[in-house]
Amino acid sequence: MDKNMNRILQELASSAADAADEARAAARSAGKVVSEKYDAMKLGLELARLRRAQDDVLCEAGRMLFMMHTGEVKDVVETEEGEKSPRQVIDAQLVKAEQLQQEMTAIEDKLRECGAKVCPKCGRLCGARDAFCAVCGEKLPEEGEA
Repeated sequence: MDKNMNRILQELASSAADAADEARAAARSAGKVVSEKYDAMKLGLELARLRRAQDDVLCEAGRMLFMMHTGEVKDVVETEEGEKSPRQVIDAQLVKAEQLQQEMTAIEDKLRECGAKVCPKCGRLCGARDAFCAVCGEKLPEEGEA
Protein backbone atom coordinates (compact mmCIF):
# COMPACT_ATOMS: atom_id res chain seq x y z
CA MET A 1 0.00 0.00 0.00
CA ASP A 2 2.87 2.39 0.66
CA LYS A 3 4.10 1.85 -2.91
CA ASN A 4 0.67 2.64 -4.33
CA MET A 5 0.31 5.69 -2.13
CA ASN A 6 3.80 6.88 -3.05
CA ARG A 7 3.07 6.40 -6.77
CA ILE A 8 -0.25 8.25 -6.47
CA LEU A 9 1.44 11.13 -4.62
CA GLN A 10 4.18 11.33 -7.26
CA GLU A 11 1.60 11.37 -10.06
CA LEU A 12 -0.34 14.05 -8.20
CA ALA A 13 2.82 16.14 -7.75
CA SER A 14 3.68 15.71 -11.43
CA SER A 15 0.14 16.70 -12.49
CA ALA A 16 0.23 19.72 -10.17
CA ALA A 17 3.59 20.81 -11.62
CA ASP A 18 2.23 20.43 -15.17
CA ALA A 19 -0.89 22.41 -14.26
CA ALA A 20 1.24 25.13 -12.69
CA ASP A 21 3.38 25.35 -15.84
CA GLU A 22 0.26 25.61 -18.00
CA ALA A 23 -1.20 28.25 -15.69
CA ARG A 24 2.04 30.29 -15.91
CA ALA A 25 2.00 30.05 -19.71
CA ALA A 26 -1.68 31.08 -19.81
CA ALA A 27 -1.00 34.01 -17.48
CA ARG A 28 1.92 35.16 -19.65
CA SER A 29 -0.22 34.86 -22.76
CA ALA A 30 -3.10 36.76 -21.15
CA GLY A 31 -0.69 39.41 -19.92
CA LYS A 32 0.66 39.87 -23.44
CA VAL A 33 -2.87 40.23 -24.87
CA VAL A 34 -3.82 42.74 -22.18
CA SER A 35 -0.63 44.69 -22.82
CA GLU A 36 -1.33 44.78 -26.57
CA LYS A 37 -4.93 45.93 -25.96
CA TYR A 38 -3.69 48.60 -23.53
CA ASP A 39 -1.17 49.86 -26.09
CA ALA A 40 -3.88 49.94 -28.78
CA MET A 41 -6.19 51.89 -26.48
CA LYS A 42 -3.44 54.42 -25.72
CA LEU A 43 -2.86 54.85 -29.45
CA GLY A 44 -6.59 55.24 -29.98
CA LEU A 45 -6.77 57.96 -27.34
CA GLU A 46 -3.81 59.76 -28.88
CA LEU A 47 -5.48 59.50 -32.29
CA ALA A 48 -8.66 61.04 -30.88
CA ARG A 49 -6.66 63.85 -29.25
CA LEU A 50 -4.87 64.61 -32.52
CA ARG A 51 -8.16 64.53 -34.43
CA ARG A 52 -9.67 67.09 -32.02
CA ALA A 53 -6.58 69.28 -32.34
CA GLN A 54 -6.78 69.12 -36.12
CA ASP A 55 -10.49 69.99 -36.02
CA ASP A 56 -9.64 73.05 -33.87
CA VAL A 57 -6.91 74.15 -36.28
CA LEU A 58 -9.17 73.75 -39.32
CA CYS A 59 -11.94 75.61 -37.52
CA GLU A 60 -9.59 78.54 -36.91
CA ALA A 61 -8.54 78.55 -40.58
CA GLY A 62 -12.17 78.52 -41.62
CA ARG A 63 -12.99 81.32 -39.20
CA MET A 64 -10.19 83.46 -40.64
CA LEU A 65 -11.38 82.75 -44.19
CA PHE A 66 -14.93 83.75 -43.25
CA MET A 67 -13.69 86.94 -41.60
CA MET A 68 -11.75 87.75 -44.78
CA HIS A 69 -14.87 87.09 -46.86
CA THR A 70 -17.07 89.34 -44.73
CA GLY A 71 -14.45 92.08 -44.60
CA GLU A 72 -14.14 91.87 -40.82
CA VAL A 73 -10.38 91.38 -41.29
CA LYS A 74 -8.42 93.63 -43.61
CA ASP A 75 -4.69 93.56 -44.26
CA VAL A 76 -3.07 92.64 -40.95
CA VAL A 77 -3.84 90.23 -38.11
CA GLU A 78 -2.10 90.25 -34.72
CA THR A 79 -0.77 86.78 -33.85
CA GLU A 80 1.56 85.40 -31.20
CA GLU A 81 4.36 85.66 -33.78
CA GLY A 82 3.53 89.28 -34.60
CA GLU A 83 1.60 90.88 -37.44
CA LYS A 84 0.65 88.65 -40.38
CA SER A 85 -1.63 88.81 -43.33
CA PRO A 86 -4.83 86.78 -43.09
CA ARG A 87 -3.50 84.54 -45.86
CA GLN A 88 -0.33 83.85 -43.84
CA VAL A 89 -2.48 82.95 -40.82
CA ILE A 90 -4.54 80.52 -42.91
CA ASP A 91 -1.42 79.00 -44.50
CA ALA A 92 0.13 78.47 -41.05
CA GLN A 93 -3.06 76.77 -39.83
CA LEU A 94 -3.08 74.48 -42.87
CA VAL A 95 0.55 73.53 -42.24
CA LYS A 96 -0.37 72.64 -38.63
CA ALA A 97 -3.32 70.58 -39.89
CA GLU A 98 -1.05 68.68 -42.28
CA GLN A 99 1.47 67.97 -39.52
CA LEU A 100 -1.31 66.62 -37.33
CA GLN A 101 -2.55 64.51 -40.25
CA GLN A 102 0.91 62.98 -40.63
CA GLU A 103 0.95 62.11 -36.93
CA MET A 104 -2.53 60.58 -37.20
CA THR A 105 -1.50 58.53 -40.23
CA ALA A 106 1.51 57.17 -38.34
CA ILE A 107 -0.70 56.17 -35.40
CA GLU A 108 -3.25 54.57 -37.74
CA ASP A 109 -0.42 52.52 -39.28
CA LYS A 110 0.66 51.36 -35.81
CA LEU A 111 -2.92 50.41 -34.97
CA ARG A 112 -3.21 48.38 -38.18
CA GLU A 113 0.00 46.57 -37.21
CA CYS A 114 -1.71 45.68 -33.92
CA GLY A 115 -4.66 44.23 -35.85
CA ALA A 116 -7.06 47.10 -35.22
CA LYS A 117 -9.09 48.71 -37.98
CA VAL A 118 -9.50 52.41 -38.63
CA CYS A 119 -12.60 53.58 -40.49
CA PRO A 120 -11.62 54.95 -43.91
CA LYS A 121 -14.53 57.43 -43.83
CA CYS A 122 -14.55 58.93 -40.33
CA GLY A 123 -11.17 57.72 -39.05
CA ARG A 124 -12.54 56.14 -35.88
CA LEU A 125 -10.91 53.13 -34.24
CA CYS A 126 -12.87 49.91 -34.79
CA GLY A 127 -12.49 46.37 -33.54
CA ALA A 128 -10.37 43.93 -35.53
CA ARG A 129 -13.42 41.77 -36.24
CA ASP A 130 -15.81 44.63 -37.06
CA ALA A 131 -17.25 44.64 -40.58
CA PHE A 132 -18.77 48.13 -40.29
CA CYS A 133 -17.86 51.30 -38.39
CA ALA A 134 -19.99 51.70 -35.28
CA VAL A 135 -19.83 55.51 -35.64
CA CYS A 136 -20.68 56.18 -39.30
CA GLY A 137 -21.70 52.74 -40.64
CA GLU A 138 -19.03 52.63 -43.34
CA LYS A 139 -18.03 49.15 -44.52
CA LEU A 140 -14.56 48.42 -43.19
CA PRO A 141 -11.87 46.90 -45.41
CA GLU A 142 -11.32 43.16 -45.12
CA GLU A 143 -8.02 41.89 -43.73
CA GLY A 144 -5.29 42.53 -46.30
CA GLU A 145 -7.17 45.43 -47.94
CA ALA A 146 -6.02 48.99 -47.36
